[in-house]
Amino acid sequence: MVTALFLRIAPAMQTNELMKFDSYYHSRTAELIKDQGIIEFEPWPFQGRPHLYPPGYHLLLIVVSLLGIGMTTAVKFTLPIIFTFSIGLTYWLIKKYKSKEIALITAFLLAINSVLITESFGSPQVIGFLFFLVALHLYLEKKQIQAGLIMGASFWFTPMGAIYFSIPLIIHSITKNYKQAYKFILPAIAIASIWILARIDLFYAYNTLAFDFFAKKINFAQFINPWYVLLTLMTIPFIKKP
Repeated sequence: MVTALFLRIAPAMQTNELMKFDSYYHSRTAELIKDQGIIEFEPWPFQGRPHLYPPGYHLLLIVVSLLGIGMTTAVKFTLPIIFTFSIGLTYWLIKKYKSKEIALITAFLLAINSVLITESFGSPQVIGFLFFLVALHLYLEKKQIQAGLIMGASFWFTPMGAIYFSIPLIIHSITKNYKQAYKFILPAIAIASIWILARIDLFYAYNTLAFDFFAKKINFAQFINPWYVLLTLMTIPFIKKP
């Protein structure tokens, strides 16, 4: 964890600027929500657009910034610290369910992976990964309802991340015992749907309800991205011999 924290904190401390382009969007949105409350319209890019992004991450940034460090510092350091904690949780999970040696190797690879270091500077999917780890622990403890609630809550921080990280658990729940899969799937959908239903009228701005919106937002090439490679690798320690 010390290695992971150093590799993420040290670069951010070398500059007064934000580390990734998306960080500017989240910083400006958080400031807007701080001043006006939950918004329905964001004035960028160009002439603006309906605000559909769930407020979880932006509210978290507001809370952190109120500690006296300012919004820029909050954006620069919140995700790196969360991901470092996630690496520690990954180590604990694999150590508990498999072995200390595999846990140590996995945690080290997560800590030094250059792509994941870069992602931890500006992608709220980092938060989705933390929610996934908590949900995975609950799921392995046969607490499917609680795991579903956690994954549904992650939608409020990172919609695409929630979808990506839910897929392995959904597939496993269906293939292992499809009659019990609803215990995980329905709570997740219910929690996520609260925000979707609250914004349902704004989806019309993208024509034909949400279909055009998701067609534009979901690039299926993203399913072959570092997060999916990571998820695949993480399943290996949990495979048991027949």
